[in-house]
Amino acid sequence: MVGGLAGTDQIPAQSQLTKVSFWGFMLLSIVCLAGSIVLETPLPMILPVGLGVATLVFFMPRLFPKLYFILLPFSMEVNFTDSLGTDLPTEPLLLLMAALAIVHMVTHVKQIDRRLFTHPVSIIISAHLGWILLTSLLGTQQLIGLKFLAAKSWYIAALYLLPMLWFKIDELLSLIKYGLIGLIPLAAYILFIHSQSGFGFEEANFVMHPWFRNHVVYAVYLLHLIPFVYIYWRRRRERHGKARYWLWIGVFLSIALYFNYTRIAHIGLVLLPFAYLVMRWRLTRIVLLSAALGVTVIAAWLTVDNKYMDMAPDYATTVAHKNFEDLLTATFKGKDISSMERIYRWVAGGFMIQDRPMTGFGPGSFYESYRPYTVHAFRTYVSDNPERSGMHNYFLMLLVEQGILGLIIFLGLIVFALSRAERLYHSTSSARDRQVCILIYLTMVIVALVHLLNDLIETDKIGTFFFLALAMLVLLDVKQSRVVPSKSGSVVRSSSNGE
Repeated sequence: MVGGLAGTDQIPAQSQLTKVSFWGFMLLSIVCLAGSIVLETPLPMILPVGLGVATLVFFMPRLFPKLYFILLPFSMEVNFTDSLGTDLPTEPLLLLMAALAIVHMVTHVKQIDRRLFTHPVSIIISAHLGWILLTSLLGTQQLIGLKFLAAKSWYIAALYLLPMLWFKIDELLSLIKYGLIGLIPLAAYILFIHSQSGFGFEEANFVMHPWFRNHVVYAVYLLHLIPFVYIYWRRRRERHGKARYWLWIGVFLSIALYFNYTRIAHIGLVLLPFAYLVMRWRLTRIVLLSAALGVTVIAAWLTVDNKYMDMAPDYATTVAHKNFEDLLTATFKGKDISSMERIYRWVAGGFMIQDRPMTGFGPGSFYESYRPYTVHAFRTYVSDNPERSGMHNYFLMLLVEQGILGLIIFLGLIVFALSRAERLYHSTSSARDRQVCILIYLTMVIVALVHLLNDLIETDKIGTFFFLALAMLVLLDVKQSRVVPSKSGSVVRSSSNGE
């Protein structure tokens, strides 16, 4: 009876404390806001904002990944100087999520399943970070390299480590739905603005500003979401039979992708069904070996007798084009300025690799280093590169910046993910797990395809899908390893620290 009375007395006391805390916080916010107005600086508002964030971190930490995905479509690049910039509001959230991952590791060290860290994906990612550190120290731009390493580290901690520690696979799938909450109205708005020009080709380059750096980032973001929508549609149809709204969302995203006029994204959308068939028919190894052989033959052919010089464009006729049909025609004729500018930088990259093949010039150093290696015959109207863009081929850029081993590590990560996703697809009896395998596989295919002509892994909008898919692969692989056959032939689950 005494215990019951004491418990009853605690409820009003806690309620009173909550009221006092709330009104105290409101009073503090008002005072700080007044101070900001009087002093004409936002600095006083740091105190109530900091207290609010600290309260949420303590009481509702799992809110932040959801908030991150809701805000991801709206994140904007903010440059303070030519070499210093950030993505707002997502990068501060990534830093906070990385910190939460580290705190969780420290406070739950005995409960964490060790197989998450001994998994081949985790080992390859660790090797990737270690090699970035070494090539940063040996590179030509050490400070840029170390900044690159710091950013890469908190991306991995927030988008790979934290999802593995906090969430189950179905919960990770649900996180992407929060991203659709933000994207669908934004994409509808972008389509509406674009429609005012009759969906003009030139306008497609900037109607997504300021939320997306350019039309390529926007298109690839949409492309990454389509496999998720496909899986949502299949699961909804299997469970309830009514999944029309997911079908309509997929159609809407495809329409938005089409009017973006990004060639590589259009190719990706067409190739996704074929990639699924490659996985289903166990052809991944054959396709990867064929691709490696093809790249080797082409590279060897271009270097013999300097045949690459035959690709040099005509400076006067290599220009930007004002409609999509002309762009496609010019691409095949070698007169599209964006395609030829890529070759201009790739040729420079080829000479850079010869100078530093083992450790490269250092992460993030391409822009600062490539000018002396360019060949004037490949120069185009946009070769001044005022936007300080990269090499537009992530694999070649890895060779230039991190050397041969840096490329091998990243390729090993992609190849392992594709191969393991295919193996898990054929080894599991769970339809839902097979759907996750499809999602992982298609995400890796998109990453590999898109980065033949771009370098977007280090952006929040694209890197998010890559690291999240890797986290899902590890969780699924560890989950499958817990399922072992019993002597009677039935299936039982093994014990684990992570369960």
